[in-house]
Amino acid sequence: MKRKFIGERGLKASPEVPQYSHVLYSLDEAFETLIRAKKAQGFREGTINGYYEVMRYFKQWLSTDIEDVTKVTADQIRCYINYL
Repeated sequence: MKRKFIGERGLKASPEVPQYSHVLYSLDEAFETLIRAKKAQGFREGTINGYYEVMRYFKQWLSTDIEDVTKVTADQIRCYINYL
């Protein structure tokens, strides 16, 4: 008997669930999302604590309140890396 294969499926939007094209996160919210993902991947507690230290230093160096993570530019990150 010949097998039937299902063709490629596309994304379908559910009418009950709103679809967001752009979600704004604060720097802290984005970082906590990263930490949850790393914990789910099984990263060790020491590595997670290291991420918290790096973020603390980055926020001190940035010395401005960023309300939206998209306001952090690639140039700021490059300058921070050079600062290190």
